[in-house]
Amino acid sequence: MNEDLPWDVVSALQKGQKIEAIKLLREARGIGLKEAKDTVDRHVQSDPLLKAKLAAAQAEATRALLTWLLVVGALAVGAYFLFWSY
Repeated sequence: MNEDLPWDVVSALQKGQKIEAIKLLREARGIGLKEAKDTVDRHVQSDPLLKAKLAAAQAEATRALLTWLLVVGALAVGAYFLFWSY
């Protein structure tokens, strides 16, 4: 079942912004969170290219988060050895 979604919802999905797409769909249709999420998920599952794009966006977000955590951890370790290792 492939439902017609508003263009701004589809645009958000094509940019890899699934949460934004769910918010926009809720606003456009006045529906609940679960119904909007299920509708977006069905739309994504029906489009293999969109599914791959969202997977790539999720992988990039995860990679960015891990990089950020690594930098913060390295700074914390450096600060520890610089200030409290006496």
